[in-house]
Amino acid sequence: MEAKLGFRDVRQRVLDALLSGRVIHAFRRDRQEKNLLDMGVLCPADVVDIVRKARGNEHACSPHHRDPSTVVHVLRRAGWYLKFVLLDDHVEFLSVHRSES
Repeated sequence: MEAKLGFRDVRQRVLDALLSGRVIHAFRRDRQEKNLLDMGVLCPADVVDIVRKARGNEHACSPHHRDPSTVVHVLRRAGWYLKFVLLDDHVEFLSVHRSES
């Protein structure tokens, strides 16, 4: 499991990855609804804007359900839901969509 990172470090790593194109996307069958960044509905700049405005109380993290050594981060900001994993030098987005609640 990654060392416990504070929100500011998580936010900076996501922003760095988005701005430098070091982003990958998890495969999912329902990606049209669940990963608007991967589908091209949102561009990286749109997601950068969401992440930049996020605050620590809009962030949560927990172990991945299939691999407890992997930390999954969730940002819920202004009606958006972003779920991602920080990798060594990339960010893997699992979900980027409007909140369902």
